Amino acid sequence: MARVNRADQLDPEAVEIAHVFNRLVRRCFLLGEDPLTGINYDHRKNWVEAMIEVQAKYFAIDLLGFSIIENQSD
Repeated sequence: MARVNRADQLDPEAVEIAHVFNRLVRRCFLLGEDPLTGINYDHRKNWVEAMIEVQAKYFAIDLLGFSIIENQSD
């Protein structure tokens, strides 16, 4: 069964609060220290934070809060 279109779920005229999250797939490494290569990607946290704030302005979203969490090791 196909997923319901977001445009059908959210009313553009209503004020709503949404909990949105995203995650990486295929063990892609975005933040923290990669256990395979030993490379630390913590410098990307500032970049991600800045992009979240910029995108919130472009899409007229009042950003109530956010969390940037590094990858968990298995």
